[in-house]
Amino acid sequence: MQKDMMETMQKMTQAALDNLKQLSDTNMRVGEKLMQEQVDLATSVFDMTNKTVETMTEAKSYKDLASKQAEMAQELSKTVMESAHTNSEILTDAGKVYTKMFESGMKEASNTVTKTTTKARKSA
Repeated sequence: MQKDMMETMQKMTQAALDNLKQLSDTNMRVGEKLMQEQVDLATSVFDMTNKTVETMTEAKSYKDLASKQAEMAQELSKTVMESAHTNSEILTDAGKVYTKMFESGMKEASNTVTKTTTKARKSA
């Protein structure tokens, strides 16, 4: 009986370590994707800033400047919205992975408890 309990504890500990590793790997991938998206967004903002400076120096009138600034603001808004959408997709995908991990862990725990209970009943 004691041997069975030790084996069960060893299996549960190993499963917990495996799940922790998988969680850590998933968090790392999510972090990398989010960081890359932020870098891409920051690059777009810097590019837009450079374009704004060029436009200001090349504009022939206030009307021309205002028109070009409106176009650039619209373009930047589109870029920000696309980035928000991408971030949302990254987090949704991560949520799916977390849910799958949780369900797998619960199933494994349930199976372990069932097996342990069955063994305990048989030996009693």
